[in-house]
Amino acid sequence: MRVVGQEILTVKNLSKEYVCGHKAVDQVSLTVNKGECLGIVGESGSGKSTLARCLLALEKIDEGEILLKEKSLYNANKKSLHPVRSEIQAVFQNPSASLNPKLKIIDSLMEPLDFQRKIQPSFLMDIRNQRTKMAERLFEMVGLPSKYLSYYPHELSGGQKQRVIIARAISIEPALIILDEPTASLDVSIQAKILNLLKDLQEDLGISYLFISHDLAAVNFMSQRIIVMKQGQIVDQCSKHDLFSDRRHPYTKDLLHVFEA
Repeated sequence: MRVVGQEILTVKNLSKEYVCGHKAVDQVSLTVNKGECLGIVGESGSGKSTLARCLLALEKIDEGEILLKEKSLYNANKKSLHPVRSEIQAVFQNPSASLNPKLKIIDSLMEPLDFQRKIQPSFLMDIRNQRTKMAERLFEMVGLPSKYLSYYPHELSGGQKQRVIIARAISIEPALIILDEPTASLDVSIQAKILNLLKDLQEDLGISYLFISHDLAAVNFMSQRIIVMKQGQIVDQCSKHDLFSDRRHPYTKDLLHVFEA
């Protein structure tokens, strides 16, 4: 476990209500520590993905505070948000939707580094001004042959595309990566390989993860701590070692029954 106690992400009493009156996120508070993977699990509609979108500033929050490395994202304007945004990246469920079908893979991969030239990732500093070599190194880090850099998205499999998205997410060495159902659209045989890749990258780079999934087995594999959400609220939280304790919330126990089935 690579937890050293420093809080990378702090969320205090976050709420998000839609115009229809549905409160998708209701007074959620959490922290993610440096080098830690915090898992969030819950059924569809529990508010997991809405929470992720709020943290990525893709949704406006109605109440609460979000701190990333002690810098507030609440009510931040675009100019002040820009340097902070480089510290947080995301990997979503459908990699095809995250890649421009008209761009070669190398251009989608290098987009963050192309637009944020002042960022000097520790693992790319020696070749920071050599675009192709940086792309090749990133591909090596995620286990992809460099020949795919000249391909278009439709020429890659789902698992290969997700590796591209992961490479792009780590490319600017963020403090936090939000993983929102990153393996849900992949074949079962590929899912374990992607989860192992994510674990290896976290160990090598010390990146913090917020891992969101309905799959309790995947959350248990990836995370040191686990939060359980239901109807927009946190109903349970524990270390992975206490997940099977009798003290768990009845809803958590229901999820565990599915997990063990």
